[in-house]
Amino acid sequence: MDNTATTTPADGPDPVDVHVGARIVAMREALGQRQADLATACGISFQQIQKYESGANRVSCSRLVQIAKAQGVAPGSYFEGIELLQREASSESDTVRDAGRWLMTPQALELAVALTSLDNRARDFAVFLAHQAIRYQAGKR
Repeated sequence: MDNTATTTPADGPDPVDVHVGARIVAMREALGQRQADLATACGISFQQIQKYESGANRVSCSRLVQIAKAQGVAPGSYFEGIELLQREASSESDTVRDAGRWLMTPQALELAVALTSLDNRARDFAVFLAHQAIRYQAGKR
């Protein structure tokens, strides 16, 4: 049986597989969900979830739909930010690459969820505070 569709190539995981895996982790952690809980909801082992999350194994479309259902999100949400990978491949600045990597973390998802509960004025103030923190940090160096 040929499983090239589910395993990674010899030169390492595809960046898209890693991105999807990172989004699965971010969603799971934001929900307070354990790997074992997600695995049970999908009828697979937690080890398989680990492989998906690391990008070691590719997630099939049908499995991604199962995972999305278990996490209560749209399957397309795992591809949000994927355009940053394409920009990274075409040599964007380090700042854009760093931002793209950070956007795939649980912290970024947690911050996004928190910001969506604010009105526009409060969100603008949160951005202002972030800029102030950057200035403060730069002054301490």
